[in-house]
Amino acid sequence: MNRFLQWFNVVGVCILAACCAFQWQVNRRLHLRQIELEAAQLQQAKTLADRDKTIQGDIADMNEFRERLARSEAALTEAQAAIKADDAQRTQLTARRDQLQSDVDALKTSLDQWKSAVAARDQALQTAQDAAAKLVADRNDAIAKFNDLATRYNATQEQLKQAADQMRNLAADRNGAVTKFNELAEKYNAMVKEHDSAATKP
Repeated sequence: MNRFLQWFNVVGVCILAACCAFQWQVNRRLHLRQIELEAAQLQQAKTLADRDKTIQGDIADMNEFRERLARSEAALTEAQAAIKADDAQRTQLTARRDQLQSDVDALKTSLDQWKSAVAARDQALQTAQDAAAKLVADRNDAIAKFNDLATRYNATQEQLKQAADQMRNLAADRNGAVTKFNELAEKYNAMVKEHDSAATKP
């Protein structure tokens, strides 16, 4: 009977040891699983924190992009308005340039007419000089025709006076036309400079 109890105790101790070893294996696996889960949880928490930080950065970048886009649209609107204003000013300058060109053409016509008048005046002066020379030669050659030559000489002098008056008038007209032409040329050059400077501005 005592031997049976001894063997029974031995078997019980072996069974208990086996149960303890099995429980220890189970507890070890559970503990390792818990460690893995905690590590995975920490990794997930870190990943989520990094993702939140990335999302916050993306949101900030998106807001900055929106602000830049708004500023770009405002700048585009201002640029379009400036372009429209420049186009209107260019149209006005073009019309003014055409008007000035017409004035310059008219002045050129007047200048050509003045040149023709000066040429006619020079021809008249040359004719008068030739007539005076002829009168002097005739006076030296024919003393007997002095009275007739004196009358013709007086008429020639009157022609010379009229020619001189005409020359002075033509000179005054020429000076006025040259002054007007210079003023228009200065205005045209100033407007071209203003137009060029306005076209080169951003």
